[in-house]
Amino acid sequence: MVPPARKNSKILITGFGPFPGMPENPSTTLAYELAKRAESTFPNHTFVAHSFATEWASAERDLTRLYEIHDPILVLHFGMGNQKSAIHIERMARNQASGEADADGCRGCNGPILKSAPTRLKSNMPHYSVLQDLRANAINAHISNNAGSYLCNFIYFKSLTNARAQATPPIAAFIHLPTSICALNERRSPHIPVNRSPLLSWTDLIDAGMILISNGLNVGRLNQRHTTRNS
Repeated sequence: MVPPARKNSKILITGFGPFPGMPENPSTTLAYELAKRAESTFPNHTFVAHSFATEWASAERDLTRLYEIHDPILVLHFGMGNQKSAIHIERMARNQASGEADADGCRGCNGPILKSAPTRLKSNMPHYSVLQDLRANAINAHISNNAGSYLCNFIYFKSLTNARAQATPPIAAFIHLPTSICALNERRSPHIPVNRSPLLSWTDLIDAGMILISNGLNVGRLNQRHTTRNS
């Protein structure tokens, strides 16, 4: 029997704020709406939604503070990708940041994020199980091995680094949302075709988030059982 996660354990769901060319970022809207929806489905957990400013320095500070304050058992990061119609589940983060300017005009390090760290870190989310569940629910999704070199990858690498430093590492994942949801963020309509179109509805996005939460919690419980048996 898999033991339940500790009562009132925290699940962290994040998005990003505006950046040049995107005055309203759908990933933040999704983070807050998903947290609200999940509260009733998973009553033994506390859901914490957060929007990172699209800034190199403040995003890193906020991430560190969120880990310290909440000690999450599951962390889901959402951000905007370049793909048109599918959710991209990122398998790994690279130890490389661009020198591109953030929303405040400050530039990244244009090099390794952490000089003493590996060149890449892999997520402990069961990506292919998640992909199977998403596609079984007619949600257009793919596995990606490239989270880019901007703030999405930066936060992902930092998050995986923080997760590995915990006594019981949380499950952590990054999901890139497609550009087609920008219009949905304004309407948030469930009436866009779901099963007969590669484009995603807002309902699809919430459902995808719920599938990610469910899979992440299941893996966390299995890890807890393994740890208990070996302690």
